[in-house]
Amino acid sequence: MPKELRKSGFTLVEVTISVFLGALVLAGLSRLLSSSLKMTNKGSAHLTNVQATAIFLRQLVEDARRACDLSQMPENQDETSAKFDILEESEMGGLATSSIIYEISQGARGIIRKNAPPPGAESTPVTHTFCRDLLILNCGFRHVNLVGGGKGIYVSLKIGTPPSGSEEFEIKRFILCRNHASNTFLLGW
Repeated sequence: MPKELRKSGFTLVEVTISVFLGALVLAGLSRLLSSSLKMTNKGSAHLTNVQATAIFLRQLVEDARRACDLSQMPENQDETSAKFDILEESEMGGLATSSIIYEISQGARGIIRKNAPPPGAESTPVTHTFCRDLLILNCGFRHVNLVGGGKGIYVSLKIGTPPSGSEEFEIKRFILCRNHASNTFLLGW
């Protein structure tokens, strides 16, 4: 065949091979994108768990350090709720005790903090939910007596992301009740 009559172009086999190779490249890229998206979601869920737990613990530490009476919590037993009295400023300017209650919400979707005002106060109880919409997989509060006569609260918390709790975060912490009378010698007061 003369050179002049030959047309330039791609054959059907070349086009088929290039389409097949292009599909392989796109499949690889979609898998890479899919796995990176899953990792991003997992990291975001873990960060949400850590932040929610940190906010809850910050409030619990503040309350436990102000605790002046732990008698409503059994000693050295894990409980799913905690109730103790704290010292706070009263409406009339002095100091008064109010009860703080921490308990798992119905359906285990958060931890509820109730601040019951002292008897005779005109204010109403204040309620706040921590770790809202996260699964509470395990929550324990323990009233601990220390060797030197001091008192504290040991907290263990394990939360997960809904619906199945697949991304979990667990923390355990001891909090010294600084306002409790038995801790004054430990702190050098």
